[in-house]
Amino acid sequence: MAADSRAGGQRKRGSAPHGAEADRGDREVNGGGRPEGAGGRVNGTGRGMITEISAETPVLDRRRLCKDDEEPRNKASVPRLDTRKRIPAVKQILVNHTLLAVSRNIFIKLHLKMDSPRWLPLESNPEVMTKFVSCLGMKPSWQFGDVYGLDPELLSMVPRPVCAVLLLFPVTEKYEAFKQEEEERLKGQGQGVSPDVYFIKQTIGNACGTIGLIHAVANNQAHLQFEPNSPLKKFLEQTTKMTPEERAAFLEKDESIRVTHESSAQEGQTEAPSLDEKVNLHFIAFVNVGGQLFELDGRKPFPVVHGKTTEDTFLEDAVEVCKIFMARDPQEVRFTIIALSKDSF
Repeated sequence: MAADSRAGGQRKRGSAPHGAEADRGDREVNGGGRPEGAGGRVNGTGRGMITEISAETPVLDRRRLCKDDEEPRNKASVPRLDTRKRIPAVKQILVNHTLLAVSRNIFIKLHLKMDSPRWLPLESNPEVMTKFVSCLGMKPSWQFGDVYGLDPELLSMVPRPVCAVLLLFPVTEKYEAFKQEEEERLKGQGQGVSPDVYFIKQTIGNACGTIGLIHAVANNQAHLQFEPNSPLKKFLEQTTKMTPEERAAFLEKDESIRVTHESSAQEGQTEAPSLDEKVNLHFIAFVNVGGQLFELDGRKPFPVVHGKTTEDTFLEDAVEVCKIFMARDPQEVRFTIIALSKDSF
């Protein structure tokens, strides 16, 4: 199931709209019986999804606030100002100190945001993703492939078994509102990060594609094979006991993964956008850990549990969650689903 474009550009091959029409199946194009979605790719990124700080730094009036507050040189000729009249000046000084502190905090946040690392967005292209993880040392016995639709007939075309599912979706106001409500609700329930799930936070702009691939691979190491001393194997071994935040910091310094990401981002069917271009599409991953379906999103504080699943029903269970994303924004068609399967597509 492929979305229309890479970050808003024109798609190069036909792709199927989903959402309200998804349950009726994909239409055929060019009279050839080929389901839409066989081609168009989309870039996903985490950078465009984060609401930017828009507050302006307050301009402080640095002139003297109360001239009468100054001690006169000639005490005999000018009476001392009554203490009660000095209180407004003191309050104004305190207010301005507070504004200064706030403005400094805003500046620091903006400075940190501008200094945060940023990568080129990765195209939602199964071939590019398979080559990416292969270059990092994962053996090609498992490969990524498109899921062309949500109907049982189209899902049956996906080789089995499937150990991970990637979803690319548009980050809209509706989604952001839901995300905030979901986070507060789950925190209230005491949900955190399970020690059985490999979870990494996203601190690199436009790196959600690579974060999704790491989530897919790291939580399926029992199924996958790696070349000895390969960059990906080393990264997973070195970060196994780290917190999600520590893993994110470690990834920022991993040159092998960064260089491979940049190279992969230049490939695919669409032209890569600039580093400064805002991309409002985002990758997340679904995995089966201990018989539970987990949603892994580096923008969220912890994995989200979506209930029980099995190896045989994992793809269908993950697709049911994808349908919820689509139903939340029925006018949107920019959705892509990619599966990591053992057999070649």
